[in-house]
Amino acid sequence: MAKFVLAGKADCPYFVKAELLADYLQINLPNFKIHKITQHPDKWEQWLHDICEKNGWKHKRSPIVWRELLDRGGKGLLLGGFNDFMEYAQHYYGITSDMLSEQMLRIAEENLQTHIEIEKEEEYIKSLIKPLQIWISSASAPACYNLIPLLANGEVFGMATEVSIHLLDSSHYKEILHGIVMEAQDLAFPLLRSVSMHTELEDAFVQADIVILLDDLLLQHEIPSLEDCIRQVTEQCKVYGSLIEKNANSSVKVIVSGKTFVNLKALMIMTFAPSIDGQNIIAMAMFLESAAKAMLARKLNMNSAGVKDVIVWGNISGNNYIDLSKAKVYRYDSAIWGPPNFSRRLLDMIYDGNWVRSEFVSVLSSLEHHCLGMSPAHVIATVLRYWYQDSPPGEIVSMGILSEGQFCIPEGIIFSMPVRFQDGSWEVITETEIDEETQETLKHLAHDLIQEKQVALGEIPEMRPYKETAFNGFNLLALLEEENFQTSPKARRAHLHRSPYRAHHHRSPRITEELQHGPNGSQDLCITLDPVSPESTQGGLPDPEGREGTSAAYVSPSQRLAKIRRRKKHTRDEIFSDLMLPSHTDRAQQNMWQQTISECRKTQYDHEERWRAEDGRWCQLAERRQESMLRLLEDQTHMLQHMVELQERQQERRAPLQPLCNQPPSSPSSIASSPRCPRMRWGGGLRPPSHSTPEDCPSNRRLAFNKF
Repeated sequence: MAKFVLAGKADCPYFVKAELLADYLQINLPNFKIHKITQHPDKWEQWLHDICEKNGWKHKRSPIVWRELLDRGGKGLLLGGFNDFMEYAQHYYGITSDMLSEQMLRIAEENLQTHIEIEKEEEYIKSLIKPLQIWISSASAPACYNLIPLLANGEVFGMATEVSIHLLDSSHYKEILHGIVMEAQDLAFPLLRSVSMHTELEDAFVQADIVILLDDLLLQHEIPSLEDCIRQVTEQCKVYGSLIEKNANSSVKVIVSGKTFVNLKALMIMTFAPSIDGQNIIAMAMFLESAAKAMLARKLNMNSAGVKDVIVWGNISGNNYIDLSKAKVYRYDSAIWGPPNFSRRLLDMIYDGNWVRSEFVSVLSSLEHHCLGMSPAHVIATVLRYWYQDSPPGEIVSMGILSEGQFCIPEGIIFSMPVRFQDGSWEVITETEIDEETQETLKHLAHDLIQEKQVALGEIPEMRPYKETAFNGFNLLALLEEENFQTSPKARRAHLHRSPYRAHHHRSPRITEELQHGPNGSQDLCITLDPVSPESTQGGLPDPEGREGTSAAYVSPSQRLAKIRRRKKHTRDEIFSDLMLPSHTDRAQQNMWQQTISECRKTQYDHEERWRAEDGRWCQLAERRQESMLRLLEDQTHMLQHMVELQERQQERRAPLQPLCNQPPSSPSSIASSPRCPRMRWGGGLRPPSHSTPEDCPSNRRLAFNKF
């Protein structure tokens, strides 16, 4: 079988003549097959150069004809151009073409118009199956490396949605991006349309449907002030927000993740991209929620998937509140067991309140520094799956969203709160009940976020600490300001940097100053001071190429930010608020009381468990006794029935009674010695008595006896 390929420009008249001749041969010859390729005149030269270079041919004009030899293991045999094909047809088949030039030109114009229409139709068909355009910033981070397979395997957006992933980062990480692109292509996911890398900001977020921001603030050389960090983040978000506003689709979904200023970055993106719907910009709080669930599951010795409804309130990467009042556990192995949808309150399962208040909080705050990217990638993919396919019914998800006054939280800040995903959007679970203590905590957390917003927008020069409304100690505050804080805040910060001693801080949000009575009965402010080396106050970062390395000398951005926040707490208002804290004695008594209550609850629970177990054993014993009595009664009933049946059978087999025979009386000796044989009468046979005759009647028997 002869297989030929005919290729040429769409407006070439010689291609038209060769095409008509090839069609005639294919119709009339059963073993002749032709495959035609047309190219736009603007693309013909490049296409011809590529095909000749690939096969090692030399040809420069339209059309080009070659014979396919793939069925014989070859790559193709070049036949030549128009004249070569005409000679081949005349030599082998004895057929030629006598088409006129005018007709060739007219058909060539028609071919060009048809080719243009076919290209437009193909582009339209491709637009109908347009893939999701996903842009990931800071793509050299480990989270991006773990996120790409989760986005391309079809579980997030469905098995009918293709995706195109765009990796954005600076030119310093070009080699890393190139390696990620090659590995993603090697995965050969059916739904992964393309993977590309970008290092120019001007082309960022073009036609983006989803934007995932993994950026973190990199602090260089020395630790700046907290306000400087906020301004630096604002400048970065201003660039991203304007690009999203300019290049992305109007319905783009923006997910802000990272370890530093997550709430602030989401708010600034929303500020500098005003045309984007506020509901489409969220901050990731699920990483902290998942870490809390995993730690609680380890405490209960169960799978973390069974811990639900843990709520994260406030600033995701700063001061936040982990609310366990609504948390539930499923499939917990205990004395009480139920179906898969059976749940129990988590706080009823954890009796160690001190662990929740101390170790749980401290360990959870240090988990983010050891993250290698797998957990952030998983939670981002989970949130996107909930966004496109709805969250599980009844399950609470923590998410940083724009506050609209829910739970008495001030409007206009990004605040983490409980939400649910449904019908391609999210809604706040406003029916969640909170107590007064939690409400006061939320007010404190909202104050910090408002301060960050005001500094970012230039409304205030520096952040101020939180002041409670019931605060009445202004005279003492003025006295402390006059006696102990003569220098300005900047001078005090410089003094702390220059001094070989610095305040020793714990990881709790409160500083460790205490009030102690001096020898003269006055109250002095005592700060625990530890000597440190001068090098420790000049922390720096490794070369940017390392980014999230594992070197012991590396200090992560979140650690540096924590140092800045702790140093910022050394303000006069904060120190005065610490003076007003309850004494350590009251705190110890409160802890002792809580521990006693916890032990009493545990004892009561153990007693109830033993009582339930004992009650179950008694119920089982009573059931066994009842079954034994029923079996005994059943056996007795069978025995009685058997005895009745036996008596009936004996009654049927018993011989009938004989009437008394009339014999003369005899002596007792003769009666005893003689055998008792019945007298044979009426023919020598026994006859049943009959009371119908007068002689055998009971009333006549005595008379019959007297006859003898």
